[in-house]
Amino acid sequence: MFLGGSISDILPPLAILLGFVIVGGVVILRIRKSLHSPTDKSTTYSLSDLRKMLEAGDLNDDEYSKARDAIINQTSNSTPDSHEKGSSDT
Repeated sequence: MFLGGSISDILPPLAILLGFVIVGGVVILRIRKSLHSPTDKSTTYSLSDLRKMLEAGDLNDDEYSKARDAIINQTSNSTPDSHEKGSSDT
């Protein structure tokens, strides 16, 4: 009888503790997911997409030039120069 009485005394706090652990785990997972998700949600376009938008009238010449320059700069900064690569191989 002693064992049966102690289990009934421990079971409610144990259930509450288990609930806290589960809720805490979910909260921690959501926080980690939000911290690791990319915050830059900008849409990238290719040069051909920009040309189509210019032809359709969605962009004016100034907007097209700025977007084209941004794409070219981003691409040239993220990839090594092919001329340097070629000269080092020969």
